Amino acid sequence: QHLDSKVISFLSIKTLLDCITQKKTLASAAIALGANIENELRCQFLLENNEAKGAGIILGAVRRKGVAAKVRHIRSSMKHEAEKGLMDAWEPWLHRDKLNMGLQMTELVRVATNLIQYTFVLEKRRKRPTRYVGATDETLQWIEEFNDHREFIEPFWLPTVELPSNWTDVWDGGYDHDNTSLPKVPFIKTNNMEYLRSIKGPLHEPMEATNLIQQTPWSINKRVLNAMEWCWENNVVVDGLPSREEEALPPVPIDFKENKESNTLWRRMAAKVYTNRLSTTSRRLLVSKILYVANKLQGNRFFYPSQVDFRGRVYNIPAFLSIQGPDISRGLLQFHRAER
Repeated sequence: QHLDSKVISFLSIKTLLDCITQKKTLASAAIALGANIENELRCQFLLENNEAKGAGIILGAVRRKGVAAKVRHIRSSMKHEAEKGLMDAWEPWLHRDKLNMGLQMTELVRVATNLIQYTFVLEKRRKRPTRYVGATDETLQWIEEFNDHREFIEPFWLPTVELPSNWTDVWDGGYDHDNTSLPKVPFIKTNNMEYLRSIKGPLHEPMEATNLIQQTPWSINKRVLNAMEWCWENNVVVDGLPSREEEALPPVPIDFKENKESNTLWRRMAAKVYTNRLSTTSRRLLVSKILYVANKLQGNRFFYPSQVDFRGRVYNIPAFLSIQGPDISRGLLQFHRAER
């Protein structure tokens, strides 16, 4: 089977960049990459072998929230179509096939782009170090200068400067979807599409409450934003802001090669440093995204389209800069109209 080189390159880089922020081993990152390539080929196979319903099945997957729900929908739909004799059955990849494909593409990305590197960490109760996928110094520098490249990874759902649409049923409300190709966000956060289809008409009480909540106007606290940007740019470490400098490795002991106990002790200390480096990468990216959204909204009144979970708790749809986010996010927000 053939896959366009641009498509497979995009899938590989996107998956591995996600793995950097999730602290994944080389094996788990390779399997995730192999699974994504298989999913792309599965969709291509569906469109080629079921012209009548293929596009509709994929459209149904797009409307679902979460990658796992999208994949489940396509798998089950293809299985049912094959059982009806309407298309050939897809032969799933074996675990080793995903691993081998992922390892090959990971190595190609590492050599060709210098975006990633392998970090070896000696973990407890293991004689051999575990290999993780980490960011190179150039990639970390790019992340730190994220605001210069912000359009590249802009959050998909953002607060709105216009009043959100009132919820009238489970599919209409929040964001205004007229004249746009954005997928609709349901009123209830769930992957159970049958449950959503079973709801007929509006849910009056929870929708009225959510409509009132999402009509609350917010604005950016400029003083806090300026102080946070100064701390971030000058690498002043305060609670919630990670350091922009990598933690230094402990000095190598003189008897590192001859003394086994000294060798093991240093490797364990170094492993903690490598672990901390991996965990701070995702926090740096989070801070950069929060600051980007805050700067984009600065000087404007804005609103948070909202939805509820199965318990009726209200959540903001936009991520990162949110009143339900971390301290650095909530500290940047203030009510647009002060109470007198």
